Formats: sequence, C-alpha cells, structure tokens
Amino acid sequence: MKHILIFALLWLSSVATLQAQEYRIATFQENLLDLTASRSGVKDRNGDACALIKFSARDDKFVYEPNMGVVKTERKVGETWLYVPAKTKRITVRHPQLGMLRDYVIPVEIEQKVVYEAEIEILNQDYLNSLLEARADTVRIVQVRDTVIYKEKERAFHVMVGAGFNPLSIMGPTAYLGFKLKEHSLEGGATIGMGKVKGVSLYQADNSQFWGTYDFKPLRIFARYGYDFNMQSFVVTPQVGVSFTNITGAEMRRSASGKNLFGKSHVVSATAGCRFAYCLGKSLRLFAAAEYDLAIKKSNGYTILSKYDSKVKSWGSGVNLNVGLAVYM
Repeated sequence: MKHILIFALLWLSSVATLQAQEYRIATFQENLLDLTASRSGVKDRNGDACALIKFSARDDKFVYEPNMGVVKTERKVGETWLYVPAKTKRITVRHPQLGMLRDYVIPVEIEQKVVYEAEIEILNQDYLNSLLEARADTVRIVQVRDTVIYKEKERAFHVMVGAGFNPLSIMGPTAYLGFKLKEHSLEGGATIGMGKVKGVSLYQADNSQFWGTYDFKPLRIFARYGYDFNMQSFVVTPQVGVSFTNITGAEMRRSASGKNLFGKSHVVSATAGCRFAYCLGKSLRLFAAAEYDLAIKKSNGYTILSKYDSKVKSWGSGVNLNVGLAVYM
C-alpha cells in the first residue's frame, strides 16, 4: 500500500510538471519608468501602498493567484493588472486547457508603488496556433467594419514639447516643439532673452563721432537634431544644430544728425551640445541641456557690438544651459 501511495504521488507530480510545461513565465522584471502604481493610490488591508504586476499573455483565460492575495484586478487588452501587497513572494497561474503553474518564485523583490512586467509564453504549439487562427478571423471581421482593434507595439513616432529656462548667455524662458522617430529627434524653438546690455554708447572708430546710446536684448531661434541613448531611467542625447540670434536695440540718445544704425543686429551660430534627461514616466522627462554656440555669420552691427561688450559677444559664441520639462505624446 505504501509503494502504491508513493507511485501515485510521483505520477501526480509528473502530470503537474507536464502541465506546467504547456506555458512558462518568460520574463519578470521591474519597470521604474512606469508610475502607474504610485499614481493609483491602491492600498492593501493594512493601509500600505500596493505594487502592480502587469501580466501580458496571448490568451485572456489565465488566472493569477499570488501567495498574499490580490487587492485589485484590472483587465486590459492583452494584459492583466494585479495590485498586490509588497513582499509578495510566489504566484500560482492557472489555465482551463493548459493546466497550472504552481508557486512560481518571483525573481525580484516586490516593493510598494513599483510596477513589474511579466510575460507568459505559451509552449503548446497546437493551442497557440488555434489562438492565432481565431485572432486572424477576428481581425478580418473587424477590418470589414473599418475598426482598429489595438496596437500591440509601442509607437515609434512621438511629438515632443519642451519648456525650460536658460540661466546662461541668452538668459530667459525657452520652449521647443519637435518630432521623435525611434531614437532620432528633430526640434525647433526659441529663447526669449531677458538679460540686457544697458547704456552702450557707440562712437565711430576713425573720428570718434558719437553714434548713440542703446539698450540691447536678444531673441534666439534654433533648430537641432539629436540621437537618444537610453540608459534605464536616464536618456543622453547628443545634439547638433544651428541658431539665429536677433539683437534689438532701443535707442536712448543719439547725435543730432545721426541715424538709428544699431536698432537691429544678428548672428548665425553653429551649435553642439548634449541633453541629459531623467524619465519621470513614459511621457515626461526632466532635462538639463548644455551646448556651445560658435558664431559663423555676423552682421556688421553684431561685429561692432561684440567688441564693446562681452555679453553681446556671448549671444553669438558661448556656452548655454537649459533646464526644464519635456512631454512626449
């Protein structure tokens, strides 16, 4: 009788193993860029913030049973979201046709307000083929009705809007609008100069004839190309581009016969720099961008003004720094 009991236990164990081999949890990892858990406000019965496990699977018949229970479940297209207590260690997965995966040991520590992503891979090829055939039929039916089901992969194209402040050189608020395709980005924007050069008295170099006294301020328009290097929560983007700085002067005093010769000046600069961004979520980034401008085309007015005042010179050639927020849509 004892031998029969042992044999029965071994047989049941082998059956469970065979069932578990019908599918497996292929990946289980945390996603620090996803702030869904911290924003949800879901708490366990002790009042502590929950973690969020996002299970993705090709089939919606899977049932998930964490060892500490589920506080809240949400069904999404292709995903099941489980809000679970922190310190959850194991999870059991069930399927009516593919069997049960018992007490899967979670390979990472489950912490409060953190999102974890897990993917179930179906190993039973026959069952997987039947799912794909059923999905293909559904797609054909929905396409006849001119309806889009859903998009499984993340969009590669984004529109980005950034706003910040430039504390160096052309000091003032900055805003830009751009487009991002995968790692490539192209953007254009402007910096409204708040810094001024006041009381600049100009004279002719040859005979010291008085031209006038001006207050100057800049407006910088730029376009630049960048390439993203993604490093978990940080994105480093080297950039190159060109900028046009328009310098306007308000005349305070002039000679009786003089003309307003320095009401406007401008300079075109080549720019090179790097933007460092910290991802606050999938669509929000906090950034600091440093760049260097080199004047390559100067108006006569700018050439004269840059010799009078180093600040005017830095509006065409110098270091810039911009800090702010960017939104990706």
